[in-house]
Amino acid sequence: MNSRRLLKLADFLDKLPPKRFDFSHWVGDDWGGAQDLSCGTTACAIGWCPTIPAFRRLGLRIVKVDGFPAVAFKGQKRLALSGNAITERAAMRLFDLTQEEVEFLFLPSTACQCADGLGATPKRVARHIREFVQRGGLPTERS
Repeated sequence: MNSRRLLKLADFLDKLPPKRFDFSHWVGDDWGGAQDLSCGTTACAIGWCPTIPAFRRLGLRIVKVDGFPAVAFKGQKRLALSGNAITERAAMRLFDLTQEEVEFLFLPSTACQCADGLGATPKRVARHIREFVQRGGLPTERS
């Protein structure tokens, strides 16, 4: 795992206004094309990653896949993947995580124990990321 990058994201999330965070989608369907999300849309933790300068320098971008925003690395092969699969692969690469770890950290049902992301705040997700890093990965027993 790349704990330095994960903690950089957690620090960013701590400063993000809750009204701009929505854990139910990568980037809002109303995304206007601005890579910095200055269009006012909401995004989840992964959706905000391309706005972090260090991650943008690595080539992380918001792209449209089948008409919906997704997160990908510049030049990332799309093959026949959905936007969800492309975004999950970008998160795996960015943070050096397995798919299971990405799901644990960034999917609402595991990251905040809520099925649709309602009630998740950026600070709550930041805390979840820090606990993951401090523990050194996935919990040994998940209930």
